[in-house]
Amino acid sequence: MPVFLYLAVTNIIMITNLYTLLLLLLILPCTAQQYDFDYVQECHVTLNGEKEGGTLFRFFNSNDDSYSLRVSLFGENVYMTLYLDDGKYYHDTISKEDFFVYGISMKCPKSGLSSDFRDKDPDDFTYHKLPDTLINTTSYSHVRLFPSNIKKYNNGKLPAADYILDNSLNLNITVTDPYSMLILYRRQGIEVPLGIIKEYYTQNKEGKIIDSIISIQCVPTQKIIFLDTSCK
Repeated sequence: MPVFLYLAVTNIIMITNLYTLLLLLLILPCTAQQYDFDYVQECHVTLNGEKEGGTLFRFFNSNDDSYSLRVSLFGENVYMTLYLDDGKYYHDTISKEDFFVYGISMKCPKSGLSSDFRDKDPDDFTYHKLPDTLINTTSYSHVRLFPSNIKKYNNGKLPAADYILDNSLNLNITVTDPYSMLILYRRQGIEVPLGIIKEYYTQNKEGKIIDSIISIQCVPTQKIIFLDTSCK
């Protein structure tokens, strides 16, 4: 298990974390919003045909798909972005040492409306539930989103997307960003498979993979984010 995940899981039992949480509850205004997380998924991400990439950690609540937390490490800093289902995001940077505690306050973080949220439209794709995929004798759900606009697909502006989903944790949600295409389809009444995304990739008409996300592991954790936007 990577050191990042080991610390994230084991440090929650330390009494100093409970002390920190009590201090946060005392000093934060009553307007602060609380977001609880009970799992963290480690993923390997590649972009632009593997020209870019790295490791991504996604914290999520197994009972609520309306928010998620993306975390990346750069040197001694932790970059974290909280995504909400209304398209808003909140971004903050803290040190590794400050991140490995139970409760974290995001005080007046950078915020905005995600361009992904504005640009996504379920009508741009057709939803296909494919036969399950067999990987090492284990069966996983397989979903493909194929572009409705063939012209955009042919010129490479709108690639097809495949999702391989794993629900060995018996989750009641689909673990992805709260405004992802899968969540948008579910809101339209489509029965989307539950679980974490084991593999995700986009590909052009020649079958070349453009972007991909591969799940490395998913483990229980405990973390609380307090979002305080009452800035002066």
